[in-house]
Amino acid sequence: MPDEDRDQRTERATPRWREEQRRKGRVAKSREINSSALMLFGVLLLYFTAMSVYRGISGMMNVAFGDAIVCNWSNAATLSHFSAVIVQAAKTFAPVFLGLAVVAAASAYGQVGFVLAAESLEPNINRLNPISGFKRIISAKALFRLGTSLAKIAIVGATIYLYLSRKIDEFPLLAEMTAGRLLIYIAESMFMVVLITALVLIVIAAIDYAWQRYQNEKDLRMTPQQVKEELKRSEGDPLVKARVRQIQREMARSRMMQDVPDADVIVRNPTHFAVALKYDVKSMNAPKVTAKGVNKIAERIIAIAEEHGVPAVENKQLARELYRTVDIGHEISGKFYRAVAEVLAYVYQLSGRKAAG
Repeated sequence: MPDEDRDQRTERATPRWREEQRRKGRVAKSREINSSALMLFGVLLLYFTAMSVYRGISGMMNVAFGDAIVCNWSNAATLSHFSAVIVQAAKTFAPVFLGLAVVAAASAYGQVGFVLAAESLEPNINRLNPISGFKRIISAKALFRLGTSLAKIAIVGATIYLYLSRKIDEFPLLAEMTAGRLLIYIAESMFMVVLITALVLIVIAAIDYAWQRYQNEKDLRMTPQQVKEELKRSEGDPLVKARVRQIQREMARSRMMQDVPDADVIVRNPTHFAVALKYDVKSMNAPKVTAKGVNKIAERIIAIAEEHGVPAVENKQLARELYRTVDIGHEISGKFYRAVAEVLAYVYQLSGRKAAG
């Protein structure tokens, strides 16, 4: 990601931007987690499988050298001999290597999940740019990695020194130990040194991972313009959305105008508000608003009503209240029953119809 606009990237990354960058391989990942986890679990695997590995190595040595004495070393016999050695070695070391492979996969997956970043594998000529390379060398990330490496070396050295300094009184006794006991002592000492070192490196790895997450969050930040563009892509262009809403309103208005000729009465004020009411005693509990509008739409409703002989009654207060409180297609509330009933009774009287309800 270019550094020119780094100061302008002040906004938190959107979910869509995060997902796009994730597909490009830009995720928070610590190499220290992988290496320290492999060291810790590797030494534990060797500790718990030491006897099995020892017996496996002994068996492999017997196959490699014991059978070699009686082997006639023909082509077939030689191939069979080396195949037996390879099989024995695979049986011995396969559990350890398989365990380490599982640990490596688990540590990588635990940090970032499953990421297939094909783009990061594509050739990039910018990586050959010496200026960009120099910037990467003296960047905060590079300095932090250098500091981490130096800290690891210092900690490993200090760990070995502290552990051995506690054991220094035992060194004179090593000369009196048998070869087997001496090997066990050395193995136990090495195990403890590696185990303590691995535990300390786990702590360093946790710090490094927290740093990587912090740096990744900074790198993923967006400029205000990028956020606007991202919102357009994810939610749609506001101009397009406004046009869609306009078309929807026009379609709804067209359907509404088609219902005006079927209305029983138009309540108006006198041209600023117009509300079309219809009442069918068999299918409705109360009169229903079938169309409404203000100004030009109200004029259009009144014109259609006059064209189809739908009576209009001027009632300023009722027209305003019906327009503001009752949606199209909904029945009127109880507070309008009396006023609307009087309007309908008046209309029915004029037309000679019997008042409904």
